[in-house]
Amino acid sequence: MNKGRVVWTMCVGIALFLFLGLPDDALAFQCCGTICCDICNTVCTECSAGQGCSVTTACLDGIPIILPSCTSSGGGGCGGCHGRICCQGSSLDVTGVSAETVMEKLTNENGMRFQAGAIGQRPVTLKIPAMDFIAWTNEIGRQLDSVPVYRGKYQTIEYIPRNLVDGFHYSLEATKGSLDIAFVNTDVRDALLSIAYFGKIDMVFPEGLHGTVDADYNGKKMGWDEVLRDVLDRTNNQKEVLVAPNGLVWFSPHK
Repeated sequence: MNKGRVVWTMCVGIALFLFLGLPDDALAFQCCGTICCDICNTVCTECSAGQGCSVTTACLDGIPIILPSCTSSGGGGCGGCHGRICCQGSSLDVTGVSAETVMEKLTNENGMRFQAGAIGQRPVTLKIPAMDFIAWTNEIGRQLDSVPVYRGKYQTIEYIPRNLVDGFHYSLEATKGSLDIAFVNTDVRDALLSIAYFGKIDMVFPEGLHGTVDADYNGKKMGWDEVLRDVLDRTNNQKEVLVAPNGLVWFSPHK
């Protein structure tokens, strides 16, 4: 197979399976619009009017990976999901439903895996309006008295009871050495997801992120933590990256 001419197509409602060197259980993501991207020239076509192409590329086990998506020009709002982050989480109004059932519903509706973790079959009540996806994710955690941990390697948000979160170890397979990755007009939230995935780290999403990033870290000999801090700096997101002794990556509100 000629790696330089791999072409992927993403369509609304059609699963995108990242098959170039990714694990068999790699999550399928939705996109608003249809894109054809050439891995050599990063040429994007067929985005909707007013949209541009957002691309993240990286090297995984010596194989080039490309994650394309349609995004609103200038990183503004969009009409649905783009890349791997939805613009909004849907409204929730559930009472007395098991946490596992709720997580299954969220997985089916939002293009990302959710797990109940130690909450398990405990019945829960959630009343949350539609809101920004990350704020929505964290609000679910607040109402469940849990911490939403994004497990990068498995591309899963796991809700861990707040009183148990310090009792686990995280980021056990974090990538050592440099992280070769590049972003083209990439929403900062998608960029963080990509860093978590390729860096194999577990982190808690910070709220209030904004902006897009254009940066090429190939050959820069920067670790995942340095790339993460640089992306936040480039997008003027005043967050400090904190790595707990147990390996969980947090973000303080301000530097």
